[in-house]
Amino acid sequence: MTTPPTPGQPGQQPGPTSQPGNPFSQPGSAGAQGPAYGQQQPAYGQQQPVYGQQQPGYGQQQPVGGYAPIPGTPGYPTPPPSPQSNRPVQIIIAVVGVVVVIAAAVLYFAFRNNDDGTSVDSTPTGSCISVTSGELSNVTTEAIACDTTSALSYVVASKAGSEDACQRAGLPFSITEYGTGASDDVLCLMPNFVKGNCYQQDSIAMGLGLKAVSCTEESSLMTIVFKVTERVDSTAVPNCTDSSTQKVYAATIKSDPPRALGVCAELQGDYTWQE
Repeated sequence: MTTPPTPGQPGQQPGPTSQPGNPFSQPGSAGAQGPAYGQQQPAYGQQQPVYGQQQPGYGQQQPVGGYAPIPGTPGYPTPPPSPQSNRPVQIIIAVVGVVVVIAAAVLYFAFRNNDDGTSVDSTPTGSCISVTSGELSNVTTEAIACDTTSALSYVVASKAGSEDACQRAGLPFSITEYGTGASDDVLCLMPNFVKGNCYQQDSIAMGLGLKAVSCTEESSLMTIVFKVTERVDSTAVPNCTDSSTQKVYAATIKSDPPRALGVCAELQGDYTWQE
């Protein structure tokens, strides 16, 4: 149903009831009929509907440019949505992706140094570390498997508030941090001695002053060379009673659960242990 135009507007054609009938037909228009009674004439400038042309269905977009679709062909397809309509989703997905990447990076850096033995705080009690001497008294530490026998390592027996506290616990080797962000704790170390191996301890040295050597080496005035003849998981070390040439190194490792480690160090060469 169409709505009749408001009377009196410019360009309005009079309704069919106001037009006189035409009893005569034009040449070549035989059989042509005028519009039926009550049918609205198209407004001025409005295109006549093509016979048999299907009107666009509900929701179907009119063709661009004012051209009607070709009769008998499907209507014009609905154009794709504007690219801007996907921007909120794209932005949300992008932001979520960035947050995930940042969170992964934070977790990576948070746990990368966890228990790696490179600092006092990242070295748990009961773990083992390697110690490399640097300039002056500086050392570099790194986590190492406690069953490693190819290199000298140290068991972190405990953490104390000072080097003196380590000494009182029978642990003469310790590591202290200095500088900004340094830990207040000190690592008290027990050498992870291997039975049958020989070691040299320097009287004056930078760093810890302990290293593995060949058992052909002998002690001197400035160095002590000893062989580990016994190693047990106890502070009571057997077969280590000659106090002149043998010395017990033993400590309680404050791990969870606690454990003990003891060795017998026998001097190499014509020297005696001094208390």
